[in-house]
Amino acid sequence: MRATCGRDESDVLHESLFRGLEPGGLERLARHAVCRRIPRNGMVFRAGGRCRGLFIVVEGEVQLYRSTADGREQVLNVVTGTGVLGDIAVYGGGPYVASARARTSTRVLFLPRSEVLAVSRETGAVDKVLGDLGEKMRHMVWLIDALSLRSVPARVASALLEFARQADVACDGGEFTLPRTQEQLAAELGTTRESVARALSRFRRAGLIDRTGRHVRLRSVEGLRHHARDLALEGSPGPR
Repeated sequence: MRATCGRDESDVLHESLFRGLEPGGLERLARHAVCRRIPRNGMVFRAGGRCRGLFIVVEGEVQLYRSTADGREQVLNVVTGTGVLGDIAVYGGGPYVASARARTSTRVLFLPRSEVLAVSRETGAVDKVLGDLGEKMRHMVWLIDALSLRSVPARVASALLEFARQADVACDGGEFTLPRTQEQLAAELGTTRESVARALSRFRRAGLIDRTGRHVRLRSVEGLRHHARDLALEGSPGPR
């Protein structure tokens, strides 16, 4: 009997990159979807590996990262429920561009590349796909921006503004939940958890934010922009 992911495959697809797809297309993809269970720290795929298809996270967390020659890792993103992995390689061709490792015990749906491309062409889903890929490119530009900043407070300010933009609350009084732990954010920004904590405390003391655990309330968006504006690349989504 084929393993299941505990949810109907069509429902998972409908909530993912393929939301808005006609029922026939969803049913076709669902017929070819295979559930895979990945243990904590298990690999979903590795950078440079042959792209056989894409993965949709059903449960758990998957970390996308790149490794340097000396073994250091730069976290690119942490993907959770109905997030998609491997779509850049599927639609762009070539191997996987990053490695994907489960942070927790994780369940994913695997979709063969040939079926994904065929359904996308036949159902006119390409525009939706391009929109999602464009959002990922925006995140990559922001990450490059953040890593090029000279100070940790500037990186953290840029990150807070980016998270607020993603939650559509980038205004004074806007409230959101940090989508990363301090440890995860530190890995993504190329610093330490202690440095992230100090920056957040600094912004709180300065009256720029209120924070309770991972819940953040923006008190001065302009104040945060001041910390990021002079060091950020023109056009980055972070300090906008």
